[in-house]
Amino acid sequence: MLNQQQIPLDFLHFDEKIFNQFVFGKNSELEVLLNDPKQQLIFLWGEPFSGKTHLLSALYQQYLKNNKSAIYLPLSINYGTSGQKIPIEMLENIEQSDLVCIDDIETIAGNREWEEGLFFLYNQMVNNGNKLLISGENNAENI
Repeated sequence: MLNQQQIPLDFLHFDEKIFNQFVFGKNSELEVLLNDPKQQLIFLWGEPFSGKTHLLSALYQQYLKNNKSAIYLPLSINYGTSGQKIPIEMLENIEQSDLVCIDDIETIAGNREWEEGLFFLYNQMVNNGNKLLISGENNAENI
């Protein structure tokens, strides 16, 4: 009998998040803003565990359910067995997606290669008429 060992696959999986599971409270206009096709760039910022990832995940999943292309990049998550962060190459050719969600933007602050890559991505997304949704712990001026 062969000694078969199961090899774990290291991939990101998150529970389904939907908008009606999120309490918008004083930010009720945020749901309207997130679903407005005219809003091509949205930057969400707030304290850890304030629901930013939930909102990115909810919009990402909503796009997929509507047969639109969407990409979710959690920059603070390690991948692979070596514990590396998501490589800059992940930005290549994603500007054609209807939606790109980038979570934890502060993770790449000060990294010139990533900052230039995101600037290029933003310009391409705007030119293509697609939506870029970014989250961070601080407002854009303080990253």
